[in-house]
Amino acid sequence: MGERKTYIINIDGMRADYFCAVGHQGCLTPTLLSLAEAGVRFSNCKSIMPANTGTNHVAIMTSTHASSHGILGIGGYYQGLDFDHFRLSRKYGIAKANLYEHRHLQVPTFFNIIKSQDPDLCTAFIPGKTWLGRIIPDEDCDITIYPGNNEDNCGEHKPNPSYTTISEGYVLGGLAHPEDNEIFPRVYIPEKDATDFKAPIGTVGLSAIDFDADKLPSDKWIIDQAIKCVDNDNPDFMYIILMNMDLAGHGYGSFMVRENPDETKNKNLNMLRNPNATKDQLYITDQEIKRFIDHLKNKGLFDDSRIIITSDHGMNTMKTMFSEKSRRNILLWILEKLNLFRTPNYVPFIPPEFTEKLYIDIRQILSDNGIYMRASPDKLLCRYNPKGDYDWCISEGPNGYIFNASPQVQRKIKDTLTGYTIVEDGKTIYPIWKVLIEDEQNDSINEYTGKPFKLGKGDFLDVIWPSVIVFLKPHYMIPLYHDQLVSGLTPIMLKMRLPGFLDIRTAPGAHGTFLEQDVPLIFTSINEVEVPSNTLYKKQVSVLDIIPTINHLNGWKKQSSFEGISLFS
Repeated sequence: MGERKTYIINIDGMRADYFCAVGHQGCLTPTLLSLAEAGVRFSNCKSIMPANTGTNHVAIMTSTHASSHGILGIGGYYQGLDFDHFRLSRKYGIAKANLYEHRHLQVPTFFNIIKSQDPDLCTAFIPGKTWLGRIIPDEDCDITIYPGNNEDNCGEHKPNPSYTTISEGYVLGGLAHPEDNEIFPRVYIPEKDATDFKAPIGTVGLSAIDFDADKLPSDKWIIDQAIKCVDNDNPDFMYIILMNMDLAGHGYGSFMVRENPDETKNKNLNMLRNPNATKDQLYITDQEIKRFIDHLKNKGLFDDSRIIITSDHGMNTMKTMFSEKSRRNILLWILEKLNLFRTPNYVPFIPPEFTEKLYIDIRQILSDNGIYMRASPDKLLCRYNPKGDYDWCISEGPNGYIFNASPQVQRKIKDTLTGYTIVEDGKTIYPIWKVLIEDEQNDSINEYTGKPFKLGKGDFLDVIWPSVIVFLKPHYMIPLYHDQLVSGLTPIMLKMRLPGFLDIRTAPGAHGTFLEQDVPLIFTSINEVEVPSNTLYKKQVSVLDIIPTINHLNGWKKQSSFEGISLFS
């Protein structure tokens, strides 16, 4: 970092098109606008797949995809095989253990890299979610501050801050400032007790995504800790995660959607959907960032610092079972599982607006050739078919992973997929360019990534290794098999948590697919890069490019683990 201190502020769950969105306060992101005017904004930045929280925060901090860093978070369940939560390991194993446990992190974080360059540089990590604080090994970072108390929330992974985590100052639910109710009268905060305030998000939205509202702080609390950290420790690198936008999105939905007038006539529909509440939270979060930026300016740090604003994923609103134009609909999804709204044959989830994408459905290809899963995704509980040929197939963008196939079935799968062709513009194309099976020790170079393939047993006894790994050529994608992930939930979890059908109170917002990959990226560093201020870049970039950019500007050697590139190279 040298003379340039670096502050990454990640607004969890912020869509790219929230930038300069308009609400009753006018521009809802005046602070972000001022940072963009003083720096560079990238209007076409994407997070990685799956578009989940842990996956992308670790992607940012390591500049690696999920298949390298190991935090994936895909779940599934069916009779006979108790697959609950998984992470994809570096060698493509699926690890079954506590969700997001940092011992499965397979690559170095930027905190490690900073220390390898200069042990005297001070690093700080201030996430707004306790479990995010546990992803990064405590020894990686000088200062780790996250909500909760050591005994209840840290377990054996104690934080290593210069001051301990605290459990005071929480605001229940997704909106951050009860005291601002008079300033922002359209902030939807019940006037009764905290239980009422917690209910809309805490009881429904948060329970649906395994969060306890009692242990979620406001963005104000997080910024308070960041300011305290600057004053007490003056770190050279700080990664801050503000999470109230994510809670508001889950609890009230995205406001960047078209309203369906027919839905508003029925009071039972979209009971929690409240786009104005999400707008208010966006403005409140922006004002908290302003408070931090103003503090840097008052201390004379701003002009010699790098400020990076981004997000881990966007957010989309799930409609109700009565909406025919649903994009992501938990209720419709459940009814499909019950075979009430679907054909007998399996149909993958492909949103209508993405039908022009080049999808290769490897599940369907295999079943068309008489190779079947033992798990039947046509039922809510994903029933088990003992006559199937392999257990399960999951997808991660252009990659597919097939589990528990015998050597004979492995060979049959490989022959079937490598021989699969499509016709485009009169040309015969083989879209599946590589199929690896378990008994291959293949160190050949991936011509698209420049990295070697390596298969082998890992360090962890609880890793379930795929029998077959399928890689598609660029511009092709495997459909998101939506039996594996709906708002982070497995089918059995949905059945347990969602109370009934007709008067159901669902969490309106969800993410996890390529629909939620568009995120903001603003880079402000006065007089450091040879780019005019207030520049708008429309080129395609990724959150993977953030850390390589910092590494490049520091003049450090490019790290072999990086899968992103510098934004200014």
